Amino acid sequence: MAISEEDLGPRWLRDYGDVNVDVATLLKFGNSLIAELDLDYKPHAMKIFDDMSVPDGYSSAEFFELVDALATHRTVRVETTTSLARHADGIFAFGSAAKEISNNYGEADAYSGAKVGYVERLMADAPAARDDGSTQPSSTAIPILPTTQVPATTGSTDNSGTTALGPDGKPLY
Repeated sequence: MAISEEDLGPRWLRDYGDVNVDVATLLKFGNSLIAELDLDYKPHAMKIFDDMSVPDGYSSAEFFELVDALATHRTVRVETTTSLARHADGIFAFGSAAKEISNNYGEADAYSGAKVGYVERLMADAPAARDDGSTQPSSTAIPILPTTQVPATTGSTDNSGTTALGPDGKPLY
C-alpha cells in the first residue's frame, strides 16, 4: 500500500537527500570553533572594545557639525561593539550546539552500533546453509540462548522492569 499524497509532506521537501554527519568530526568541529573563538577572536575583539570605549575628547554646542559627527561616530561605535559581541555569542552557541548534538547522537550511534555488532556476531557464528535442501534443523543448529532477565538498574527497560542481557551477561542496550 502506497503512502497517500497528503501524508508525504510538501512536494518541495521531498527531493532533499539525507543528512549524514560523522559524530566524532562534529565534536571536533564544535571544539575547534570554541577554541578559535577563545584563542583568536576574543583577544582581537577585546582590543577593539578597548579602542572603541575611549570617550570623545571634544564636544562643544557651538560646533553643531562636530557634535553631529561625534554623535554619529558614537552610534557606529556602539553598533560595531554590539555586532562583535553578538558574533562571538553566535559562534559560541554554534560550537556548543555542535558539541551537544555530537554528545547526544554519539550515545545513539554507540547504542545502534552495539546492537548491530551483536547481530553481526550472531550471524558470523551461524552455521552454513544446508546443501541437501532439507528444512529440518541439522545437528549443528543455532543454539537457542536462554533469555536472561535481571532487575533493571541501567539501560533501557521494557514494561516488566527488566533488562535483556546478551550471552556475555552484559545489557544489550
